[in-house]
Amino acid sequence: MTGEHYTVTTAPIDDFFRQGREIAQKLDRGEKVESIRLISFEDPEDLLELLTTGRVALFRAIKNEPDSIAGIVEVEDRALPSHGNAGSR
Repeated sequence: MTGEHYTVTTAPIDDFFRQGREIAQKLDRGEKVESIRLISFEDPEDLLELLTTGRVALFRAIKNEPDSIAGIVEVEDRALPSHGNAGSR
């Protein structure tokens, strides 16, 4: 996953379907389609729920110094979840 870039945005669901139709039409015409990595939220509040201050700091730490989970925990002074449910933060 090194070097992959993702775009995170908010957009109406109609944009998702419009883009899907455009990609399908290009493929039908035999045109090449660029690979994109896009994560889109219809509701900006959902995006804000994901992007907490702590998570943004963690994303930056991973981006700046990719390491093992234990190494990132050490750098960020975060505790590893004892029950294996990292999504509970």
